[in-house]
Amino acid sequence: MIQPSLVAFGLVALYPLGTAFFFAFYMLVTRQLASGMHPVTMQLHTSLAGMVITLPALALFDGSGIGPLDPVLPEGLEWLWLFGVGFWAAVSHMCMTYALKFAPSATLAPLHYLEIVVAVALGYLVFGDFPNALTWAGTAVIVASGLCIIHRERATARGAMPLEAAR
Repeated sequence: MIQPSLVAFGLVALYPLGTAFFFAFYMLVTRQLASGMHPVTMQLHTSLAGMVITLPALALFDGSGIGPLDPVLPEGLEWLWLFGVGFWAAVSHMCMTYALKFAPSATLAPLHYLEIVVAVALGYLVFGDFPNALTWAGTAVIVASGLCIIHRERATARGAMPLEAAR
């Protein structure tokens, strides 16, 4: 499902897989911390951790001559775009933290399938790109595995209910 392939781009093509792994890890950690920490405080800590990770890289690559890694100071309207991205990322992560505070991950997982629908729609509308058969097959595997997990979680929850509550 990951395209472009390893043949075309080498190991860089595995970045989406790494991103998915670390996002899942982030969700698990957020779920554990959500019950004891306010979402705004958690967002502050997440932002500070991101800053601690990125500032040394910015300093290291400043003036390095390595095009994609050499930081460029934004100008004009780019500041507004950067603010918008940061603002909406913070809002969305706080919403995710609130959601994980009140509902189990298995209940919220189907909402992530909406990302697939939006990605397909934007890919088609913006780039005129429609997924091929391999992408649809991968999407079917992802959705089917998610539905199996949801079914298993609900069956497990029903089995854990006391007999009197089940009647």
